Amino acid sequence: MIANAHVHLPPNFSAFDTAEDAVRTAAAEGVRVMGVSNFHDHRIYLRFEAAARANGIMPLFGLEYITVDDALLRAGTRVNDPGNPGRVYLCGKGASPFRPPTATAARLMAKARAADEERMRVMVPRLRACFSDAGLQTGLTDENIAEDV
Repeated sequence: MIANAHVHLPPNFSAFDTAEDAVRTAAAEGVRVMGVSNFHDHRIYLRFEAAARANGIMPLFGLEYITVDDALLRAGTRVNDPGNPGRVYLCGKGASPFRPPTATAARLMAKARAADEERMRVMVPRLRACFSDAGLQTGLTDENIAEDV
């Protein structure tokens, strides 16, 4: 039996255009168990579950959060990301994304999502400037990237 318990789906960074694309690819490769671990956002999980079950794949649900500890960052300490001091990834498996979150969980998820969106707003102009410096003009904005994803 082939299993992959750590796949990221859009709207997170992903090798796939859609949840359905990820499941079709997995099914074609003989995957029978597939788990997703999206960052800060589990809205895609209902579509993933439907596609997985329709393709005879057992869906698993996880979560992944990224934090930065300022003291570890200043000290240059690497935790579980070898390229980024201070960055810590918290991964969980066996999550139940279909139960309503508690008020505290909903507040923390919204805060993490807002911070992630703000980071993207800052990164996109920097990316556009890198492209421009290389002679490639783009119309990239955080809004049109989000629409495409």
